Amino acid sequence: MALDLSRFESFCSRLPIRDRDTGRTVPFRFAPSQQRIMASIREHQRPNMPLQVILYKSRRTGGSTWAVALLTAHNMAKPGGKSIIVAQLDKTAKELYEERAQPFADAMKRRGVDIKSDKTQIRYNFTSGHYSTLGRATAKTVIGGRGLTASALLLSEASNYPGEESFVSLVNTVSKDPDNIIVIETTPNGIEGPGQAFYNYWHDAVDGVNGFIPIFMPWHEDPGFIAPESYARDSPKGEYERWLAREFHCTRAQIAWYRLTMAKACAGNHDLMKQEFPSTPEEGFISSGRPAFDSIELSAAKKDNAKPIARGTIITTDSGIPIFEERHEGEIRVWELPIERGQYYIGADAAKGVGTGDFAAIVGWNGDTGRMAFRFAERIPPETLAYFLNGLGRFYNNAMINIEFTGGWGATAAQELRDRYYYPQQYLWRGSRDDKVHAKASTALGWETTQRSRRMLFDRFRLALRRGEAHVTDQQFLAQMSRAQMEMPWNWQVIKGHDDIFMAGLLGWIAVEQYHTPRQSKGRAETLDRAAGEPTMINGTPVSLDPFMSDLGMLLDHGDRHLKALERINKGTKKPAGASLEGV
Repeated sequence: MALDLSRFESFCSRLPIRDRDTGRTVPFRFAPSQQRIMASIREHQRPNMPLQVILYKSRRTGGSTWAVALLTAHNMAKPGGKSIIVAQLDKTAKELYEERAQPFADAMKRRGVDIKSDKTQIRYNFTSGHYSTLGRATAKTVIGGRGLTASALLLSEASNYPGEESFVSLVNTVSKDPDNIIVIETTPNGIEGPGQAFYNYWHDAVDGVNGFIPIFMPWHEDPGFIAPESYARDSPKGEYERWLAREFHCTRAQIAWYRLTMAKACAGNHDLMKQEFPSTPEEGFISSGRPAFDSIELSAAKKDNAKPIARGTIITTDSGIPIFEERHEGEIRVWELPIERGQYYIGADAAKGVGTGDFAAIVGWNGDTGRMAFRFAERIPPETLAYFLNGLGRFYNNAMINIEFTGGWGATAAQELRDRYYYPQQYLWRGSRDDKVHAKASTALGWETTQRSRRMLFDRFRLALRRGEAHVTDQQFLAQMSRAQMEMPWNWQVIKGHDDIFMAGLLGWIAVEQYHTPRQSKGRAETLDRAAGEPTMINGTPVSLDPFMSDLGMLLDHGDRHLKALERINKGTKKPAGASLEGV
């Protein structure tokens, strides 16, 4: 008989647990974090597939207790079932077995269930003559046991397992029977070394790649994590505590608990506290290593994430008119359709276009609002990338397009844009330094990535996040951003998977930073349509604008510079009198 998850919570109320604070034995009733586990499973569990869950948790939030109870229920419902509690250390596996599984079995035995147990295995006997077992083991023992099979597996503190092959070996011990269960539960252990395998598994689950349901259990969801407010009378103090109060509505009592726990359990080490009691999924991983973005920056990027309002492709007619055509499986995801007279900026990361190579990516930003407007990512060659760039650029009001040239593929796309599509507005290289006053654009197209310019991309975007100027809507961009690590000297890398969407987004943003012309309407926009010197009202106050901020002023300025350049050229050539501007 398959386990009925709808009755699982009722079943758990018959099981005894030791209260975390008082030490007394009480019925197991789900805490808010455990209720959220059940809600996530009901929402994401696929029919006719094994239940596969990753619990990425803070310490003492009840994930392991919930998981052992699930294995107990599985064994009582499935004749022939074989459940195993696995941990890196025998001490941990023994603790879960003796303090969770054994008391649960004893409670069921008192209710008349035929159960036999010893120090390493519990046997549940059925009236039909069949039985199921629940045992404990270390990861090393299970990995070394060839031909071993299980119907339910709890991989506890899995971030300490040795290498990704250990995950593969352990998961493969469970068959694809839809009644079977795999639960991976752990606190993080960094993103390199032993913790890298869990880091990869977690992100694959988030990306929907490996079939696991990812569930994060932060410390601030647990109502028991409070302390007397007298320990935090001055809270929120500092940027981090203000972030906790703002993003998660943490109370003074919760911040008091956080301070006390960091001082007592983590010796005042904030990085260790973030790893043992993370506030966000990203925070636990970035507490070790050299994260490119901190928790506050990642949270700022995450708050504007949303589902696309449309998905489709771009088609350019024979007359050169771009048309966005909605398609269910379209390669373009759209969060904002072009706004009339809106200024858009596009970044593009080109690729070779082979079937298993890197993706070519395009990301567009609304320069007026700082909001990410659309994203494209496909394995296509540079010539095809140019086609999509031309269509998207023209569709978004002749947006400025910034293509990375490093590697060679971007130059091909830029040449196609210029020579085949006659695209009117490509990014002009302004050098790898942003500390020059009144730096002018060169005549060279595209972006050259050097150590200095790569750092500039990162610095400018990071600053925009902190100022609240950049608004990230795409979850894939955020995922790649969260995996970025800083390498010495100041060179960031995405350590797992692709960085194409993230890089394209940074390229688009630097174009916003360097070329966007602020508009002032109702205090914020509309200066390009005003004649030079015409007064503008900002918050009811007349303001005199720079003449070169108007359409006419910019046209005259460019024309004047063009004429001066022609005059300089003509000075070196003998011309009849009065013919110095011949040919203009």
